[in-house]
Amino acid sequence: MSSKSILGLLICFALAFSLSFAQPSNAASVEEEVLQVINNWIKAFNTNDTKLMSSLHWISPSLSKFGPDKGTAFLTQGESVADWKSTFALPVGTFMNSLHNPQVTMLSDNIAIITMYNNQTYTDSTTKVQTVGLYRGSFVVQKIGGKWLIVHEHSSALPVE
Repeated sequence: MSSKSILGLLICFALAFSLSFAQPSNAASVEEEVLQVINNWIKAFNTNDTKLMSSLHWISPSLSKFGPDKGTAFLTQGESVADWKSTFALPVGTFMNSLHNPQVTMLSDNIAIITMYNNQTYTDSTTKVQTVGLYRGSFVVQKIGGKWLIVHEHSSALPVE
């Protein structure tokens, strides 16, 4: 075999070896996929999108949700479209949320925790008076059937000084 052929083969092997470790540049990282869940949650909440909100949650009696609302149960289990229809009964724009400092902690290839802060502005539809609430939240998401779904949700009001 000629030296040019050997050199060509070595270059091909080196290139193939280096490409085997390269990540596709256009592929979203797992953390970005997980963050998309919370971005969609905010979008669904702000637009009263029952269908989108339900699609983000694991539809199971084992789903758990802790919330800060004093008018409802502190812990709810299970999830249904009816739950979101009652939440979204107020006009669009009554509640507006903005996400701050979301962070992803991967627990395994298919389980992650998202932590974040949320500013929620409530606008009374009659008086147009606005009230701002500051919340912290954590979401446990799991990849189920190839899709990241919320399996546990917790939010609580930040203490006011």
